[in-house]
Amino acid sequence: MKSLVNQNKSHSREYNEISIVGLPLPPSLWQAYVGFGRNRKTSEKYELCIWQIRRVLKEQNIFIPKALCYRFDIYMYSSDWLTKKKTVKRKDIDNYIKCLTDPITKYFTTFDDCQIWTLNCYKIISEENYCDVTIMPMSEFPNFLKS
Repeated sequence: MKSLVNQNKSHSREYNEISIVGLPLPPSLWQAYVGFGRNRKTSEKYELCIWQIRRVLKEQNIFIPKALCYRFDIYMYSSDWLTKKKTVKRKDIDNYIKCLTDPITKYFTTFDDCQIWTLNCYKIISEENYCDVTIMPMSEFPNFLKS
């Protein structure tokens, strides 16, 4: 799977959209850790995923500018969202998000995952398992309140 990065500049310098294509589909939170309490550690599956994400980010020489907050759009492609009978599998998308955002934000020193202010995540049925992530730095907090 080929990884591509597209940094599209919009009308303002503050709103550069960074697209990261071809990241591995992360394990769910339940698969990311083994053990309990003090014996809890990351699983081999999650360690491999972290390594693959770092490799993609390093190969593409991605830069994410410092901003007040960020918007993440995550597209998760998998054939595993449905059963063989084409009914929906009980796979909660939120169990995958943390295992994807943590390695991305830890790779960069410019921001922390607590600065992700807006998050859109989509399940897409596909033959291959991978993720695309679009990150948009924002210079102000979005105002979702109606006046």
